[in-house]
Amino acid sequence: NNGGSVNKAEHLAHCEIAQAFSHFTFDESHRELLVVDIQGVPAVDEKTGGIKLHLTDPQVHCRYGNYESFGDGDHKEDGVRKFFSTHVCNRLCRKMKL
Repeated sequence: NNGGSVNKAEHLAHCEIAQAFSHFTFDESHRELLVVDIQGVPAVDEKTGGIKLHLTDPQVHCRYGNYESFGDGDHKEDGVRKFFSTHVCNRLCRKMKL
C-alpha cells in the first residue's frame, strides 16, 4: 500500500508482479519516482488463454519534488523509504536486474 505494507495473503504471484513493477518504476525514473499502492485484478486473456494482470489505483511518490505533486498520497522521500524498507527483491526484480 501507500505506507509500505504488502498484502501477500492472496495471489502471491500477482503481488510479486506489483512489487517488481514498483521497483522498476523507481529505477527507470532515475530514482526519482515510485509507483506504489497498485492493486492487481487478474483476468484470462481471451486471445492466449493465459492470465493477465490489470494494475489499478496507483499512487506516485516523487522523491525530490521535481514534479508537481501527485496529491495528498505523495509521501515523497518518506514514501520511497517506507517502500524499500519492506521490499524484498523477487525473481522478477532479479530477472530485470533491478
